[in-house]
Formats: sequence, C-alpha cells, structure tokens
Amino acid sequence: MWVNLEIQDEIVVLDVTNNSLQSMEEARLPEGMVHLFLANNQFRVPPMGLLNSQKNLSRVTLSGNPWACDCDTINFKKWIISNPDIVQDANITKCGPDEKKSTLFAEKALWSLTDLDLCPEKTSYSTSRLLSWFLAFLLMVAVGKNRLDEVRDAREGVALPHGVTWVKEKDIDRDKEFDAHLLQSQATRISSFRN
Repeated sequence: MWVNLEIQDEIVVLDVTNNSLQSMEEARLPEGMVHLFLANNQFRVPPMGLLNSQKNLSRVTLSGNPWACDCDTINFKKWIISNPDIVQDANITKCGPDEKKSTLFAEKALWSLTDLDLCPEKTSYSTSRLLSWFLAFLLMVAVGKNRLDEVRDAREGVALPHGVTWVKEKDIDRDKEFDAHLLQSQATRISSFRN
C-alpha cells in the first residue's frame, strides 16, 4: 500500500500515522516538507531516501514501527543522532521483534545501540582486517630489520680488514661470546715466537 506514492503539490505536512504502511522508500514527495509523521505503521526498513531528500524538516515521528535492527540500520541510527531537534520521538523509536534479537533490543532506543550491536558481522570483519594489516606491518618491519642487519654486518665485515678505523671490532662481534679470530691470531703469534 502506497509503495509508489507520488505527491506533486506543494505540501508542508505529511501525516501517515496509524496507516499500517510497510514502505515509503519509493515515494516521491515535494522537497519543501516541514513535518513528516511516520509513527505507528509497519515500517521495518528505514526510508533513508525519503529522509535524506527532505532538507527542510523540522519535525519527524518514527516510533511505533517494528524497525529492523541490522547492518542496514546503522545509517538510520546516525541520521536520528544527527537530527536530535527534528526527531520528536527518538527515545521511543525502538527495534521491532526479530527472531534473533527480539529480547536483546526490545526495550532499547535505536539511537542508543552501537554499530557492533547492529552489525557484529561487519565490525568483526573490520577488526580482523585491521589485525591482518597490523600483522603484515610487523612482518615487514621484522624483515626490514633483518635485511638492515645483514647489510650492516656485510659492510662492517669488509671495512675492518681494510683498516677502516670507525668500525670497532667489538661492534662486529657483539653477539658472540668469544672472539675466535683474535684467539687464533694470538695462538699463531705464540707458536711463532717459540720457534
């Protein structure tokens, strides 16, 4: 009923309260409306196209409808929150009965629900995606540090034997308990001194 409602005359008030309407998303209404009363119908899907097209609204009623509270309701909730002076019955605009969430959201105002309440699937997907990016970043940092250490070790390994003095031998062997090269050099000197 009234799915394709079209009003061409200029009107400032549309009151469809208590009409058992299920949808007005396809309705074409003049843009100059000031009051829009949609309370006490059977709306489950928020008429976001209608609400967003009406820039002059100063009073809206939405309560008494069995609004679906799911991922598609997040923008509706944000619209209600961003228009507190317009939505006259925001505190009693609640989710309707739903086989999954009926007892969970039955007495909560729609604006008070979090995005996680309305759409746990989307939020958990975003969280897992963020975690994946973070782990990829940590992996890149670890690989980069490893490569930097390899380059530094190679540079120092070439520089020290050629008499470069800014590289200290203790820096090259800082991760080794003993300096086998030094011990071998001393052993060679000792054996050649005795001969």
